Amino acid sequence: MALVFVFLSIFLISSGALLVILFNMDPNNSVYFTHISFFVFSLLALFSLATLLVSLIFYILKKPISIKTIGAYIRRSFLFSVMVVGLLVFSSIRVLNFISGITFFIAIILLELFFISRKSEKRI
Repeated sequence: MALVFVFLSIFLISSGALLVILFNMDPNNSVYFTHISFFVFSLLALFSLATLLVSLIFYILKKPISIKTIGAYIRRSFLFSVMVVGLLVFSSIRVLNFISGITFFIAIILLELFFISRKSEKRI
């Protein structure tokens, strides 16, 4: 239960900071400041989405989770968040098309398959 509290608190802090950046940063202010705020916005969106997904998984399962499965849940939610935020970044810098989106999606899937195969390789 303490782990759920940790993830929910990280979600609340990152979502609050995300809202502060969203409502208080002027995108037309200066070029250097805009790049920094865009990077921080993307990073906070990544943390916010990843911790929200982990918290939702813990809430939906409602059963004691073993230590082995917690790592898999965190990894999968983080990779899904990287995929969503990466596609949003591609879209915002105007390089997202069908080919680049599918390539990025396949790269994330291959990364997950690498982690799965590495876990099964250690058991042998």
